[in-house]
Amino acid sequence: MKSVYAALISLSFAMPLYAQFPGGYVDELVVDTPLGTVGVTHDDNDRMYVWTALGEVHFLLNGVLNPLVDIKEEVGRWNDLGMCGFTLHPDFLQNGYMYLYYVVDRHHLLYYGTPQYDPNANLYLNATIGRLTRYTADANTEDEAPRCHTRQGIGLFRNQAWMAKRQQIDRCGDRDFF
Repeated sequence: MKSVYAALISLSFAMPLYAQFPGGYVDELVVDTPLGTVGVTHDDNDRMYVWTALGEVHFLLNGVLNPLVDIKEEVGRWNDLGMCGFTLHPDFLQNGYMYLYYVVDRHHLLYYGTPQYDPNANLYLNATIGRLTRYTADANTEDEAPRCHTRQGIGLFRNQAWMAKRQQIDRCGDRDFF
């Protein structure tokens, strides 16, 4: 029995202790992503969109990330919260719809549009809501970044039970869903 253990221990040292790319895989840096990057998606023209937990969406054009949406003042970014989801509508090139799902900073929620509002203030670690918002952009551009021109709130989510009833949130981030 000792020889079996000795053989297993010997084999464990002979195996590589790191992950390896499969044959033919190319590891290439496309672009440096911003701080807090959550994900990347592509439209049907293979253009790349990057979103951050801070509340930004960027569009890659000629190797440079260009700002598309910036809602940092509104997003509550603490612990693992922030802008958690972003997806493009399957007909994005025709309708320009983008969906953002994020936690709202309580200070923004309570005071935006009032004299008490301070864009640099926050009320992190306090009860707040999640928000799903649809933005519309001029998406069918060839040599320039899409430009956002409208915003529409879709829902406010105060608890998980109510959220589960809204199927839009069940698969937030899955661009094949909308």
